[in-house]
Amino acid sequence: MLLVIIFWFVGWILFFKPRVIPFNLKCRVDTDISVIIPARNEEENIGKLLKSLKEQTQKISEIIVVDDNSSDRTAEIAKEMGGKVIKLREEPPPGWLGKAWACWNGFLQSRGRVIIFLDADVTLSFDAIRSLVCLQREKKGLISVWPYHQIGNFSESLSLLFNLIALFPMRISGIFKNIFKPMGAFGPCIVTTREDYHRTGGHMSVRGSVVEDVMLGKIYLKNGIPVYNFLGWKMVSFRMYPKGIHSIVEGWGKNIAMGLSLLDFVSFILLFLWITGAISAGFFLNSKSTGFFRSLILYFLYSFQIFLLSKKIGSFSLISSFLFPLHFIFFLFIFFFSFFQTYILKRVIWKGRRVRIG
Repeated sequence: MLLVIIFWFVGWILFFKPRVIPFNLKCRVDTDISVIIPARNEEENIGKLLKSLKEQTQKISEIIVVDDNSSDRTAEIAKEMGGKVIKLREEPPPGWLGKAWACWNGFLQSRGRVIIFLDADVTLSFDAIRSLVCLQREKKGLISVWPYHQIGNFSESLSLLFNLIALFPMRISGIFKNIFKPMGAFGPCIVTTREDYHRTGGHMSVRGSVVEDVMLGKIYLKNGIPVYNFLGWKMVSFRMYPKGIHSIVEGWGKNIAMGLSLLDFVSFILLFLWITGAISAGFFLNSKSTGFFRSLILYFLYSFQIFLLSKKIGSFSLISSFLFPLHFIFFLFIFFFSFFQTYILKRVIWKGRRVRIG
């Protein structure tokens, strides 16, 4: 029981006080801004994103939607909403994966001095673009954002633990955020200067990676360009995998094993201890040796911790936090499924594509 409590404290070390996009940044933005949106079969999302871009306080020079060989109305909706559409009618060339190929093609046809890459399921508050550009100007590096997760149904809440674990390697929370460099960058929202992107080779440098966002951050760091990761909270949000369990399994299963394999040894051990403690807290409720009352205390400690930690990352409910053993069981299932796909089958499936690993 003492070990489980110690492992509970490890959770605070890992995730306490995450860094969010500051709200009080003020600067004069007089540079050209290009927003690039890779999109494959995103007819349900692209309109919401483009609407939020049209309502920005900051002028955007161009909004480029790269239609990655979609079979739905993604391109038509983007045109109706005033976006500049680039249609990729063929599959990515050998050595390239879809998102990196789409981002690179969007960059080649852009002209802005500041480049912002946005996933199609992202939406922005009215002042988000100005704040992001001001933040990049202040930090002088690559800015990436993990959006606030808007939950629409119960199945989507199963992403709680994945959202939380995604934060730790990027050093935006816990005591490590000001000690160690981030492992990489987040993919849903990336802000960079054209000069830095060209200097690093951008998405061409990570063209064959399933975790292209993480690797892009690594490439920037390798070139001496700092990487700063933030939570989107009230400025940048998304709704991930609203189509049910299948989309969640496919989405997180495509890269979670690869992502965790990039952790350093100390980080992996700390994460392992916290996960072990949470699973043990759930298991102890059925253990006679621990005692029901003490087991209940452990259960509430973890429930309370997960609830507090989740408030900044998404609209996860209190009930969802109290069902935390279900989240950890689901996480382990997806992890082993992802491991099997990545390292045994050496392929993953995403948006109708069979992607070879390696």
